[in-house]
Amino acid sequence: MNRQNYCQEAELIINTLELEDSKKNLIRLNWLSSIIHYEKKISKNFFLHNLFSIIGIVGGISIPAVSAFDDLFEPSSYKVIVSILGIITASSVAINMNQKYDERWKHFRKVVEMIRIEGESYFSSAGSYYTGKTILENFSPFMGKLKDIKSSEINGYFSKINHISKKEKETNSKTNLDIS
Repeated sequence: MNRQNYCQEAELIINTLELEDSKKNLIRLNWLSSIIHYEKKISKNFFLHNLFSIIGIVGGISIPAVSAFDDLFEPSSYKVIVSILGIITASSVAINMNQKYDERWKHFRKVVEMIRIEGESYFSSAGSYYTGKTILENFSPFMGKLKDIKSSEINGYFSKINHISKKEKETNSKTNLDIS
């Protein structure tokens, strides 16, 4: 099921819940909009990962292929072509590795699936919501779990940034030793 169909189906389910409109709107805001937000991030990072990977692969294959036909080119144009292909290939691989698009889309996929499963469990009174309580009684625990999932994702992101920042500081301090 594609994103648009899923959202339409979710909207139908939300509309049938025996909740006040304000609580339904909170579900749309906190659950459905999160799914849409993360799905967009998944699509973007998946596309960029594949784009830079394909450029790296094609460039990596092209350089030896162009080298095999070096006699077809003038020496100066041959060097330019191989150099440009090398720069494009190396840049593409470096960007893909530095930005970690593959890790990002996998991470966002995991987060969106956790959010989706939580909502589906809540709507169907399954899992931790299989308590004999009503949808209304399970509303606050559901919203709390959504908050926990999103907070965990945000905290994980910032701890990763802090970890990278600390490594950079350590590297800089090792390379900038005072030799007096």
